[in-house]
Amino acid sequence: MAAKAAQADAPVLIQGETGTGKEYLARAIHYLSKRADQAMVTLNCGGFPDELLENELFGHEKGAFTSASTAKVGLCEIADGGTLFLDEITHMSTAMQVKLLRFVEDHSFMRLGGTKPVTVDVRIIAASNQPIEEMVASGQFREDLYYRLNVIALTLPPLRERPEDIEVFTEHFMRQFSDKANTQISQEVKEKLHSHNWPGNLRELRNAIQRALVLSVDGSIKPEHLFIGAELPGAREKSHPPLVTLEEMEKQHILDVLEACGDDREAAAEILGISRATLDRRLRKYQEAS
Repeated sequence: MAAKAAQADAPVLIQGETGTGKEYLARAIHYLSKRADQAMVTLNCGGFPDELLENELFGHEKGAFTSASTAKVGLCEIADGGTLFLDEITHMSTAMQVKLLRFVEDHSFMRLGGTKPVTVDVRIIAASNQPIEEMVASGQFREDLYYRLNVIALTLPPLRERPEDIEVFTEHFMRQFSDKANTQISQEVKEKLHSHNWPGNLRELRNAIQRALVLSVDGSIKPEHLFIGAELPGAREKSHPPLVTLEEMEKQHILDVLEACGDDREAAAEILGISRATLDRRLRKYQEAS
């Protein structure tokens, strides 16, 4: 379906759990399309307040606000001729959804402080890990924008439902993170990877492989290098959990994931399904309260 969708310019909406690889699928669509030799620009809509999100998308003119000493080109213009990938689309406020709807309908916009519309040629791919249909029904997401984005709908199953992808992505991540040409994994490791349920999907697999490569000496991953699930440092017994508030549970989970990632905030934010800025705010809050 993605390969067929790539041949058209219609908007695509990709839905799936956090970490399933929605951006990988969006990139596959881009590189299979006639736009492959142009830019693919990605924006995580959950990482910005409205004012900054509008500025990121549409840019601004010189003097649009106090600190605007020069004009700025927005991502919509940078993506001209290529693909614009909007991740976490449901995190947009209703007001920002209206502005995006106008852009989706005619591919034109005005920079902040501008007086002339700018028209671009972009292919729009949006993604959500939230039940977007339910959000439309409850009024949290505009129905008209939903239908404009949902021309081609793709649902990406969790990794546990597509185990054939485990080895494919394992090899991809090993090439990505290893500086050794002949990096290998043992059969025992392959069996261990296939037996895990992967609640964190591809993000969890990515971090597991990166961590294993750090722990390995010769670039060959062995069972003792692979820590997943209950084997992760800081993992806790789940059979008799303490009775705590939801806020305390959230805090402990965030700290556990951060510890498991070796204090790599970028990796922890990916597993948690939140932006790096959100994670930083939570950690500052915990530090101030201690």
